[in-house]
Amino acid sequence: MTLPERSEVVVVGGGVIGASIAYHLARRGRTDVLLVERTRLTHGSTWHAAGLVGQLRSSSTLTRLMRRSVETYRTLEQETGYATGWREVGGLRVASSAARWEELQRVFTQGKSFGFDIHLASPAQAHELFPLMDLDRVHGATWTPSDGYVDPSQLTHSFVTGARALGVRVVQGCRVESFERAGRRVTAVLTDQGRVECDVVVNATGMWGAETARLAGVSVAVTAVEHQYVVTEKSDDLPRDLPTFRDPDARIYLKPEAGSLVVGGWEQGTRACWRTVPRELGPELFPPDEERFEPLAEAAARRVPVFGDLGIRTWVNGPIPFSPDAEPLMGRTEDLDNLFHCCGFSAGIAAAGGAGEAMAAWVVDGDPGMDLWHFDVRRFGAPQNVPAVLERSAVESYGHYYDIAFPNRAAIPPRGQRRSAVHDRLRERGAVFGNKFGYERANWFAPGEVGVEETPTFGRSNAWEHVAAEHRAVREAVGVVDQSSFSKFLVRGPGALALCSGSREATWTSRSGRSSTPSCSTCAAASRPT
Repeated sequence: MTLPERSEVVVVGGGVIGASIAYHLARRGRTDVLLVERTRLTHGSTWHAAGLVGQLRSSSTLTRLMRRSVETYRTLEQETGYATGWREVGGLRVASSAARWEELQRVFTQGKSFGFDIHLASPAQAHELFPLMDLDRVHGATWTPSDGYVDPSQLTHSFVTGARALGVRVVQGCRVESFERAGRRVTAVLTDQGRVECDVVVNATGMWGAETARLAGVSVAVTAVEHQYVVTEKSDDLPRDLPTFRDPDARIYLKPEAGSLVVGGWEQGTRACWRTVPRELGPELFPPDEERFEPLAEAAARRVPVFGDLGIRTWVNGPIPFSPDAEPLMGRTEDLDNLFHCCGFSAGIAAAGGAGEAMAAWVVDGDPGMDLWHFDVRRFGAPQNVPAVLERSAVESYGHYYDIAFPNRAAIPPRGQRRSAVHDRLRERGAVFGNKFGYERANWFAPGEVGVEETPTFGRSNAWEHVAAEHRAVREAVGVVDQSSFSKFLVRGPGALALCSGSREATWTSRSGRSSTPSCSTCAAASRPT
């Protein structure tokens, strides 16, 4: 299809996320949509994804995205006439430790509060659902009947087929070169096939998300890391109705596939692929890294002994998008009002249906229809976009992907990036530091102790008594807080003094050129210089 001169919405990226966004926009009546893909559909990370769809996550928002995906996948083939390969076989997640079992019980309660169909299973019940499993050290499991798996390529083409039928234009082999801007808006997309005027642009370019954003002059914290899984030889002895399976303590996941098993996981020490993702990258894979996969293979053979008896037929080691905290990036930056970002999904296949629906609502209604603050693209900034920091953060987050979600678990980003002038004196006083936007911030103090860390727990940690003592001291006497990590505002120019003094006549001009008057003197006085 030839490139139009104008389109109301331009979606950049022909993976499963971009295809879903285009489809859902058309379903909402926005059919003047152009989907552009630099090579061929699915040729980023979509084509080699494992395809598992698990719904229950640690946040209600991501759980809702996943649930909406399943609801979409159930009917998509009927609506578009194109197969998706969706198999609703259920999903089993086992606990191989007491702490994990506590987490799964909490997750179960949380899921019930969402109105989600989830069940707790005893070890015997779990074995009945997944008879290939060895029950050594299994404390219990959660069972989600509506989980399943899907064919990533078929799913993408099903979305595209449905979008085209509703009027969406899809142009492949079309690379975006730059964007034209006017103030805070993108006015046109410039490609190697021509220029397209537009009202809205959606960046759904996955691991190229940062590169696409830079073309528009904004920053997005996403990179690419290696992810591996294997497909075993076929066996007639494998049950045909196996559900998907996860043992997060062993860091492994598994799904059935046409008489074979697909086995992968989230190991420590993966590799960040590139500082800048190659623009010419196609459907290529990396050579297998047997040494890095070995711990996963051993863990899988212990938990599912038949895996150790099956040969490996296919080895997949490919790049996938990853953000510094392993969560997706959705929304707009503060620089541009009509450039939306929807990228960085480590579980893009599972989230695509819900994410596409949310982004379509955001474009059409001005609201995604759910609280996406946890995934807001603005949660990262310049400190996280330093290339070395971004790489290390993504690799660390990847290795901790299956960690128990203790509410007080420490942040994963590289430490020591930014320190205040009194950092050493705080440390000498027993400060236990956390990370806040790259800054080392004292969370609490353990006087007389050095190198103390907070113990991850669902209960009261070793910080409890120390924090209580600090609370009493500040409440009953006085305390000093290092606020170096807090935001600072520089107010300058005509009217600055009046503004900072709380004058009702004061006005200020933002970067966008808009003027406003402080609504009360208290808010203005809060920025008064000391």
